[in-house]
Amino acid sequence: MAGLAALLSSGAPVFGAPTPAGPVRFNRDIRPVLSENCFHCHGPDSASRKADLRLDLEQGFFEKTADRDATIVKGNPDASPLYQRIMTTDVDDVMPPPESHNQLEPEEKALIGRWIAEGAAWQPHWSFLKPERPAIAEKKDDIRVRNPIDALVLAKLAEQGLSPAPEAERRTLARRLSLDLTGVTPAPDAVEAFVNDGSPDFYERYIKTLMDSPRWGEHRARYWLDAARYGDTHGLHFDNYREMWPYRDWVIRAFNANMPFDKFTVEQLAGDLLPNPSMDQLVATGFQRCNITTNEGGTIVEENLANYARDRVETTSWVFLGLTANCAVCHDHKFDPITAKDFYSMAAFFRNTTQPGLDGNVKDSTPSIVVPQTEEDIARWAAIPGEITGKQTALAQRRQEAAPEFERWIAEAKAEDAGQDADPAGLVAQAPLTEGAGDEINALCGAPMKFKATGPVLWKPDGKIGPAPVIQAKANFDLGNQGDFEKDQPFSYGAWVKAPGNNGFAGIIARMDEGAAYRGWDLWLNGAEFAVHFVNTWPENAMKIVTQQSAVKPGQWQHVFVSYDGSGKAGGLKIHVDGVPAQARVEVDNLRDTIRTTVPLRIGQRSNGSVFEGGSVQDLRVYSRRLPEEEVRRIFQSGPLRSMLAVDPDKRTPEQKEALFTHYLTTQDATWTALQRNISDLEGERAGIRERSPVTHIQTEKMDSAPVANILTRGNYDQLGEKVEAA
Repeated sequence: MAGLAALLSSGAPVFGAPTPAGPVRFNRDIRPVLSENCFHCHGPDSASRKADLRLDLEQGFFEKTADRDATIVKGNPDASPLYQRIMTTDVDDVMPPPESHNQLEPEEKALIGRWIAEGAAWQPHWSFLKPERPAIAEKKDDIRVRNPIDALVLAKLAEQGLSPAPEAERRTLARRLSLDLTGVTPAPDAVEAFVNDGSPDFYERYIKTLMDSPRWGEHRARYWLDAARYGDTHGLHFDNYREMWPYRDWVIRAFNANMPFDKFTVEQLAGDLLPNPSMDQLVATGFQRCNITTNEGGTIVEENLANYARDRVETTSWVFLGLTANCAVCHDHKFDPITAKDFYSMAAFFRNTTQPGLDGNVKDSTPSIVVPQTEEDIARWAAIPGEITGKQTALAQRRQEAAPEFERWIAEAKAEDAGQDADPAGLVAQAPLTEGAGDEINALCGAPMKFKATGPVLWKPDGKIGPAPVIQAKANFDLGNQGDFEKDQPFSYGAWVKAPGNNGFAGIIARMDEGAAYRGWDLWLNGAEFAVHFVNTWPENAMKIVTQQSAVKPGQWQHVFVSYDGSGKAGGLKIHVDGVPAQARVEVDNLRDTIRTTVPLRIGQRSNGSVFEGGSVQDLRVYSRRLPEEEVRRIFQSGPLRSMLAVDPDKRTPEQKEALFTHYLTTQDATWTALQRNISDLEGERAGIRERSPVTHIQTEKMDSAPVANILTRGNYDQLGEKVEAA
């Protein structure tokens, strides 16, 4: 050890002044020196690595290979090749080489020698080290030591040759404590109580008061939510509002309840995978839904999903592992011990979710849950599904019981027994569109009227209730000033619709001015879905809802009917398909001003274009009131029912008999209709709770597939490399 002894005796300072007390630590004292001077040639970057030697890994110091001995001999610097190379004066052997323009200072060389002499204890990345409680030599007779932390602070001050400052007066202490523990200044009466508290544990009592305050959890949560990239908007495109605040409140409650950190971690990363997860455990998974999302039509779904998974891996690595995993998106990490395979194996966990690539620009994109806020709503929200199931079971039983009574009724039923389909109150316009020839159609608009098509009409015999017109760019219908409604007025409209087979985008029924930022309202063919727009100025001042699950059946007649409650909110809109309210998502919900326009009501297009080319429409109806579901269902049933009842009973198909049975139950059977009313009331109660409750984003696992991912070459979503399992 002559070389080290000479260096230490030379008077050169070691690692600045003072020399590190206690043993030399690899991570604190040695790794920074090597990283600065040696890692370029002997680090994690395979492209620049020399001599196949890595000094960022333990084996680089201690492993023997066929080509060389270990670079370090523990306890003997002078016998260690690494130390010999940094100490030599031979320009051909010295490390770092002169051409690297790096040079170790004498104190850095001495520090490396001292580390080897002390046994060269190697340490992995700091985040993999188990925290160890330091040994504290408490001074029992020192009145300044009230707890182990005081002893630790005093020892460190003494080590640095410092003395503690005098204790602050109580008003200053009260302010410091309150700002540190709650983030806000203390109330005057709290300060005075602290100043005048004569008990020996006055300080601890005040701390307990602050930590018992809900402000404690709010203040702690601020730091966590920053790390969790919490946000109340989508972050891209329209950057619309999204309802994440129940997750924020969960974090605050967790801190205020002093939730154990292992539980705090599990519920945020996998609350949905716990047995029978509670609503709170599902809300906790909002940690994984705080990432930026988009509904921009120009983006690619698969690219979005890759970005979402990448965000979750990076955030989980930062927050829970203390690692910057980002670099491993494209290649093995050059500083932290993470390979690209590690990154994408972890990403597999976060790709196996039910979240779609597009968020719909809505506050409650899937997956999400309703979070009732009052005890009564919480209890009813939990109970209503079971009550609905019970009523539905009773309906099925009643259907069996009513079969003999139906057989007696159908034996004598005639076409006129189909009954009235809906109350005529508020019927603004009705156009059967069954003329079968010519360019004029008959309509009831308060009184019988005739309207001429914009061009020659092609009629086809296979309509739903008679011959039907085929909509064309030069052959659609203008019904004049019918349907002049305001946003705060309830109204309903719809028709039998047969969509063409191209899954296009077109106006089916519209009173909408395309030249005035699309002001007005419509029923819109939205690709494979039906949609409704209520617009003042699109999209800044408008509403839009869209059906889901490919509601459009091209080439088939479907009854599509819209009902609106006048609330000015998208929640007040419903699209009924074949008599049943369709599941729909809200895409835009920020209507504030009028939707009235001077353009006429049109069948088959908007004001100037968006033609329902090749499609057909029959039995158009517009009402100046909101039709309840029962009336919409009867409209759907009535026309076909009359034709079914006119068929010879022996020639009726099983489907026709089933439809007639359903009609009988809904119009003739009091028990059935009472049960249906019960279900409708329960669904209305549930809708009311949903309307007044937040709907927050959660994460849910795909249970029908194993979590896998592909390593993405240079992080590109469309350059798939090796498939890896979740790990």
